[in-house]
Amino acid sequence: MKHSSSGRGFTLIEMLTVLAIIAILSALVLNLNTLAQHKAAMARAKQEIEAWSAAAESYKADQGAYPRLAGKTEGAVTGNPPTAASAPINPKTDGNPTQSNYKLASQYFYGQLAGDYDFNGTPDAGATVYMPFQASQLGRNAGDTTTVAYLQDPFGNSYGYSTSGMIDEECYQQSATLSNTTPPALRRKASMQRDSISGPRADRQPPQAPQTEHPFGRGG
Repeated sequence: MKHSSSGRGFTLIEMLTVLAIIAILSALVLNLNTLAQHKAAMARAKQEIEAWSAAAESYKADQGAYPRLAGKTEGAVTGNPPTAASAPINPKTDGNPTQSNYKLASQYFYGQLAGDYDFNGTPDAGATVYMPFQASQLGRNAGDTTTVAYLQDPFGNSYGYSTSGMIDEECYQQSATLSNTTPPALRRKASMQRDSISGPRADRQPPQAPQTEHPFGRGG
């Protein structure tokens, strides 16, 4: 007796086609998942910056200025009229969060807001805590599990922090004050000397004051 069967197996081409479709769908799912994770990390970073900016405002209300230190968040001032040296981290030019200057400025900012001046992850006794930081926000260098080296963003990089715009504005204001207090006779003499070299003053535009910048970006 003969038995007939209407069923048949998949051909090699059909199997390859199915595998290709599965691979394409898997790649799309992975890409969508990566995009969702990236958006979530960006949203978290924005929230952290907003929270730390508010804490910096509280610090300023108590201390009279944002956390700042020459050599870490801004350049040192020298000369008369005063000028600021190149800032350790300049928000206009520095964009690499893996650089050591990013970490040093971020570490100082963390210590001032957390009241952790020895950077061991715990507020010092009697210190004012303006912002309690989570463990996931504290970055440490390889091989050192005790010292907080920088504030870490959701991508594992150091946050940037700079007060270079503030020191530049202060130098400008001090220079303007010195210029206004110079005796009139000396001002006329200096003006005549400049005119003999550069032409009439009316042809030259007055210097523009630098805009005040918030440590985390342009102020509102």
